[in-house]
Amino acid sequence: MLLDNEELGLILKRIFHEMKKNADRNMKDFELTMSQFMILDYIGSFPPGQASQRDIEHHFKLKHPTVSGILKRLERNGFVTFAVNEDDRRIKDVALTGKIKTVKERICVSKDQIDEKMVTGLSEEEVEVLKALLNRVLNNITDMEV
Repeated sequence: MLLDNEELGLILKRIFHEMKKNADRNMKDFELTMSQFMILDYIGSFPPGQASQRDIEHHFKLKHPTVSGILKRLERNGFVTFAVNEDDRRIKDVALTGKIKTVKERICVSKDQIDEKMVTGLSEEEVEVLKALLNRVLNNITDMEV
């Protein structure tokens, strides 16, 4: 239950926490977390074998050890493979395995259900306004110095 005087940051944190909790519960059978699936989905936006660990770090604004740990777990669970980049041997290229295809459709259905639940009772116009406002908030806070 949200309180009228609750701070915006706390409301956003609680929304994310509930979203993550639901997503993680729905993906548990696939040995995935929401964070892992987001990374797999991002890797899938590249031509096969052309995503690098560095791309992932920059896109998600995560540190190298964090991404490395996530990718190692994904490799252990059979979702990705690694190859040394042909142009720069310091870079690891990451490729999806066929395993993701067997679970992606079911996970996307779950993701869509969570998205629909979040905007229950809102009109399409309200959803668009919400997205625009949240994007403005994100832009305002990105790289903010206090």
